[in-house]
Amino acid sequence: MEKMVNVYFFGKKYEVPQSLTIMKAMEYAGYQLVRGCGCRNGFCGACAT
Repeated sequence: MEKMVNVYFFGKKYEVPQSLTIMKAMEYAGYQLVRGCGCRNGFCGACAT
């Protein structure tokens, strides 16, 4: 089983897999992101925090 980590979005705590980028973690937590909201591949580094 993959290691889980805690992240906070808008003041709410979520437990997500460690390997996810910020944007993928938001989707994992149930947020629906609109098209054009970043590359989602981790290439630019903006979401690979």
